Parts: sequence; C-alpha cells; structure tokens
Amino acid sequence: MNKVPDILGFELKKAVEILGSEYELSIKETNSPKAKEEVRECRVIKQEYKNQHIELTISYF
Repeated sequence: MNKVPDILGFELKKAVEILGSEYELSIKETNSPKAKEEVRECRVIKQEYKNQHIELTISYF
C-alpha cells in the first residue's frame, strides 16, 4: 500500500503535480471574507483520503 503524500500547505499546482494520476481528486474552494481580491495565492488547507480518492480544500491568501 502506498503512503499518501502530505501536501498540506502546498500551492495547488504543486500539490496536483505531486499526487499525479495515481489518485482521483476533487477540490473544494474556500475564501476568507477578509482576503483582498488582489491576493490570489492558492494553497491546500485540508486533505482527506478515502479509497484512492483525495478531497483537497483550498483557500486563497
């Protein structure tokens, strides 16, 4: 059994590269109400793994 990579805190693009095509991915997006529109760095803030499926929750900073 392969160990699922810990990608918490990674930029979304890098996280997807690391996971590759080995897992089925879904992405949930969230935004802070205090975030400024011009700041758009996207990072993984949560990951959940179930049966070869990874759900990533991302947020913009």
